Amino acid sequence: MVRITQNLISDRTLFNLQRGIKRYTDAQNVVSTGQRITKPVDDPIGFPVALNLRSSIQQGRSFQRNVESARGNLELTETTMNSLTETLQSIRSLSVQGGNSIDPNARISIAEQIAELYGHIYDLSNTDYKGQSIFGGSVTDGNAFSVKDNAIIYNGDDFERNMMISKNAQITNNLNGFDTFLHTPNQITGAVSIEDVSAPLYQQLSKANPNFTNLPAVTDGPQGALVDPSPNPNNSPTELPNQYASFEIYGNEIRVDISTDSLEDVVDRINVQVEDVTASINERNQLVITSKRTDGLDLSDGERQLGFEPDTPNGLNLLSALGMNRVVESSRPLTRGYPATDPITDGTISPAPARGGVSVKNSSFLFAGTNNGPYDNPAVPFGDNLAITNIDSEGNDAYLANGDPDFINELEAIRITIDDEVIDIDLRALTEGRDFDAVVGNDDDMPGSTVEDLLELINNHPALKGRATAYINADQSGISLSATSSTDVFKVDNVRKLFGRDITQSVAIDAVTSDVTVTDAGRISMDTKLDDLPGALVDPVDGSLGVRRDAPPPIGSEPNPNRGLIAISNDGDNVGIDLQDAETIGDVIRAINDSKVGVEARINESGTGINIVSLRAGEGELSIVDMFDGTLARDLGLFSPPAPVRVQSSAGLAETDILGASFGTMSNGSFDIEVRDGAGRTLDTYTIDATTTDTIESLVKKIDESDGKAGPGGGLISAYYSGGEINIVSNYDGHVIVIDPANDTTGTDAASRITNLLDIDAYTFTLETDTPATAYESKQNTASIMGISADGDVNEIEEQNIFNTVKSLENALRQDDTEGISQALTNIDKDLEAILNKRTTLGARINRLDATSANLQDGEDFMRQELSSIEDADLAASVSEMTLAQNAFNAALSASSNVIQQSLMDFLR
Repeated sequence: MVRITQNLISDRTLFNLQRGIKRYTDAQNVVSTGQRITKPVDDPIGFPVALNLRSSIQQGRSFQRNVESARGNLELTETTMNSLTETLQSIRSLSVQGGNSIDPNARISIAEQIAELYGHIYDLSNTDYKGQSIFGGSVTDGNAFSVKDNAIIYNGDDFERNMMISKNAQITNNLNGFDTFLHTPNQITGAVSIEDVSAPLYQQLSKANPNFTNLPAVTDGPQGALVDPSPNPNNSPTELPNQYASFEIYGNEIRVDISTDSLEDVVDRINVQVEDVTASINERNQLVITSKRTDGLDLSDGERQLGFEPDTPNGLNLLSALGMNRVVESSRPLTRGYPATDPITDGTISPAPARGGVSVKNSSFLFAGTNNGPYDNPAVPFGDNLAITNIDSEGNDAYLANGDPDFINELEAIRITIDDEVIDIDLRALTEGRDFDAVVGNDDDMPGSTVEDLLELINNHPALKGRATAYINADQSGISLSATSSTDVFKVDNVRKLFGRDITQSVAIDAVTSDVTVTDAGRISMDTKLDDLPGALVDPVDGSLGVRRDAPPPIGSEPNPNRGLIAISNDGDNVGIDLQDAETIGDVIRAINDSKVGVEARINESGTGINIVSLRAGEGELSIVDMFDGTLARDLGLFSPPAPVRVQSSAGLAETDILGASFGTMSNGSFDIEVRDGAGRTLDTYTIDATTTDTIESLVKKIDESDGKAGPGGGLISAYYSGGEINIVSNYDGHVIVIDPANDTTGTDAASRITNLLDIDAYTFTLETDTPATAYESKQNTASIMGISADGDVNEIEEQNIFNTVKSLENALRQDDTEGISQALTNIDKDLEAILNKRTTLGARINRLDATSANLQDGEDFMRQELSSIEDADLAASVSEMTLAQNAFNAALSASSNVIQQSLMDFLR
């Protein structure tokens, strides 16, 4: 039984009163806010649903803000692109106007307007939005474009600024300037695929092409990978591996140690050190370099010394080895030979093996062959008069044809064109065939000149100055040539040319004492008088006779033909030229150039003679002869091809002669052989150690190998024994060999020195008997014979960009170049098309933003409705509830006052 006390009644009354107060307060909140849920307890099920709806609404508003920001950026970009389009259209109209105008002054005026519009385009490229460049990619500080070395360079990147515009979608709110203004950047892809891009380059390059010039030896490479370095002015031979290389991109040097660095390392180094380009490796493991400038890529193999030390030889041409520069590939395989087991060398072999598949090597010999041997087909492997054999010093490779004393009579010269410079390379030093005897397979069938000699003659050519590298191609089927820097033009083709002989020196030989007197007139010029020339011809008795012309005939008498009537034949055309009144070299050159026979005469690079080249593309004969009994063509060095620069000993020597026994006054010592170019500069000096125990043969070998390369074409000099004489030659046009007796220590006085005893203490000279006065007919098909008559190719995307187009148009207008104006007009249309594509992309993005904005708004409206259905209160019901709660509260309050007893304090109050 529960006892009802006054306290219990009071507590119960207070509880009911508090509950009434709460009910009334809650009803007031619902009426005042219009929401029935303000805290979880109000609706434990509905509250989290409402909370999620509110979060989604807030997220939608965040996306909406992103949409508005992206729209602002894209709309500004669209406005900029619209302005760019209008500017280019204005430029196009001006270009049409300039193309139609025939007034040069009007074109210059138009060019001035275009220059201003060019500046406006540059300003548009650096537009910013809220202080950030709109075309810079991730680089928003500063200008997206700047001027560098008279070119425009992009300072940004290809970063896409993406913004979230919905829970699962984003949009790119920028265009990078690289794709917009430089829409077709200059890009070069290497032709050489690297097997392992993370492995050291020296291994990988040797696998890709073991025959490339100056690669270090790799013992674990494919068979034949051990190749001797082949020098050129940028790649000198060395006993140490040429493991160091350098190259330049826009003048920025990149250094590489190919013994440790991989292709990946090279790419990283380029991207860190050169801001003007981006480097990458494509899916074929080839190096790709892309320019960020408006001008073409400028790549060049450097001259970094081995080990990066200043006094050591240069390293590998790395970019050329990777195929980044223009290359002329051999289109004519030089491999149609017989293997070593051919019946030519072994008559027991049957059936005869098929011809072909003989690899071209450095040791392959060059020579002519006309005897078919045991076969009906010519022994010459690919026509004309050039053949290749692969007999090495042990005779164990391959033999293609027997010899012919009339040796490689087609192998004369090739022309290499690098941009606007033409270099003609005389290869006739390689035709010094000797010891041929028509007996197949014996030791005499060694013409001396090898493929390596041919390559070195090109690689060492002083006029090329290392700008091209010749090498055996990767499959050993022929030779290739690579430029060592970026060029617009690199090609090799035939040239029909008469290399004029040196007419600046006279050599007089005393008939009794055989003393030699050399007179040098120095470099010739257009003003050099013919009568002052000593001439290049040597008469064993009288010496050089100079330009031999009789005195002018008396007035009214018949002209003396000896004064200078010559005839030039060029590709079927013949013309006579009267040089009787010529007084200077210039008179001769002008008369020849005005002859209308399609030739050009000019002084050679060394200033020692006159060269004549055909300007016609045909392959007919080019020759010059003296008419009647004249000698002017002969005296001007035009009647025959020049022999190699030569020093010839006295005759009657035998290879087995021992120097000490033959020349009792000599002693052990040394002498110097100096090689100078046509300008008189010393190229190199070779010291020859001569002993009394040397034979003529061993002395010749020492001279031949003194520059590190044996045989004709091997370096600056070579030597050989022939007809009882020692011959010392240089392979380059205009070079001079000097043997100064003062630098000979092999005797106690001048008479006892070996250079005097051998009669080689002289300047260069050539006996007239060595160069018979017969007309020389030049066919010059050498490049075609070797399969290298072609334009150089490189895997390149040429730049096409707005800045170049407008600047080229401006220049064409200033230069009154109608063809350039027409080309610029075509390029403007391409630029406008590229801009239209970008504007289409922009329009699509803006349309997408509009659609997204509408979707976000619709989504927010829907969620608000859902939220309202959960949170919003019924106002009428809420007011009724509040009234009931108020009445109940008032009733409870009145009842409470009667129920709760007053305390003593209440009475006292």
